[in-house]
Amino acid sequence: MSNFSEAEYSCQLTYSELGDCWHLYTPENCPIIFTTHSDYKAGMNLFGIAALLNPKVKVITFELMSNHIHATLSGRREDIIAFFNLFRTILCKYLKSQGNRALPTAFEMQLRQLEDINDVRTVIIYNNRNAYLVHPEHSPYTYPYGANSYYFNPLARKYYESSRVTMRAKDLERLAHTHSVRQLDQQVYMIDGYICPFCYCDITVGEHLFRNNRHYYYSLTKNVESQKKIAMEIGEKVFYTDDELFSIAFAIAQEQYKLAPSQLPVQAKQEFAKKLHYEYNAGNKQISRIVKLDISVVNQLFPTLK
Repeated sequence: MSNFSEAEYSCQLTYSELGDCWHLYTPENCPIIFTTHSDYKAGMNLFGIAALLNPKVKVITFELMSNHIHATLSGRREDIIAFFNLFRTILCKYLKSQGNRALPTAFEMQLRQLEDINDVRTVIIYNNRNAYLVHPEHSPYTYPYGANSYYFNPLARKYYESSRVTMRAKDLERLAHTHSVRQLDQQVYMIDGYICPFCYCDITVGEHLFRNNRHYYYSLTKNVESQKKIAMEIGEKVFYTDDELFSIAFAIAQEQYKLAPSQLPVQAKQEFAKKLHYEYNAGNKQISRIVKLDISVVNQLFPTLK
């Protein structure tokens, strides 16, 4: 018990030194921005440049999705606004240089101040597993466009230290379309074609907000219901993978009916389907698979827009 208390005290101390913490995100209901690997790499570079040029903002973790972003940050609100505005400006310039593409107007910052260390932990986990929910070919440790893969991953740090390449100032200037990068007084390292998050993301601080690797991994893979509140709050469509949703549905059905979801009577299945749809944002096909309810019945319950 004392080890737990000591570890938790250490986490709280790290949190107390951070100041104000925030969840920065842009709406999921936005046209696609990053369409190719080149776009994603450019996005990583520009996010990194914006962070490096706004050192008063501490990036704890972040993730780029095809049409939106998530980040866990600490700092003053006005500094975070400046950071995002710079990122948005240089992203606009990049897209314009790629066939005169425009950044969607819906790509606007939403900002929520985090309440306590548990809120920060939940948002870190939410950010780090965001792509994993929609890209079944990836895990939170393999998705390349964010800081997620570096958390509690010493092999990633070793790879960075052995494979990094120093980025030249003129290349930074070319990427950012701004001379401001000349003011940087630190080495910037590239890995796999973009600035490595280790250069501007304080992953060590993020790790120190968890008691240990096991605490982080449990939060990432087991404590999945804690993600529902954030997803509903910000309007994201995907909460859980099929496996996670099945595990949750089975536990609820056992508690309420002492049966598996597929064993429920037809009327109970329909009521259970409503619970999964409205409270867990389950898709019609997910509901059909989990509850073993014919897809035509599910579609009648929850008509989909065409």
